[in-house]
Amino acid sequence: MAPVDNGAQTETKDQATTSTTAATDPYNVEAAEILASSAQHMPIAQAAPIYEQILSLFPTASKFWKQYAEAHMAVNNDDAIKQIFSRCLLNCLHVPLWRCYIRFIRKVNEKKGAEGQDEIRKAFDFMLGYVGADMASGPVWMEYITFLKSLPAQTAQEESIRMTAIRKTYQKAIITPTHHVEQLWREYEHFENSVSQRTHI
Repeated sequence: MAPVDNGAQTETKDQATTSTTAATDPYNVEAAEILASSAQHMPIAQAAPIYEQILSLFPTASKFWKQYAEAHMAVNNDDAIKQIFSRCLLNCLHVPLWRCYIRFIRKVNEKKGAEGQDEIRKAFDFMLGYVGADMASGPVWMEYITFLKSLPAQTAQEESIRMTAIRKTYQKAIITPTHHVEQLWREYEHFENSVSQRTHI
């Protein structure tokens, strides 16, 4: 007689209990979180209906939208990811979800040259227009500045445009009350000092 796997039995029992709880009390947040957690370990074809069920009940729960998007990102379902973000971003002004969005935009555009760089820049501007004033947006400002600094400049005019964009972004970032404002101030001062030194060489 084969030994009984008590761990598997317990897990199955827990899942059944969670499903029952979700059915009898669909707005039970704890049950929804357990279901979402279990969905993270499923193939996307099985996980998607679970996420859809959860999000029909919690349409502004950015945590679940982020998990749903990341599940599709793991298997490169770009069209599905775009649809998810189009459904949730403007209703969920939550920095981690928007950083997930920018990560996706960078991934699909990073090998498209100047056109891709422009799309990424537009996406950053779009994101900062909605969550740039959030106290937790400091890393977003820093990521955007790092991106701007990485852009190639072949001519003096392009370099001037790039430096102006970096300066304007720093100046917006340092007047935004985020958790990283002091670090941004220090980086901005260093940036201006380095520009001044190059100018006087």
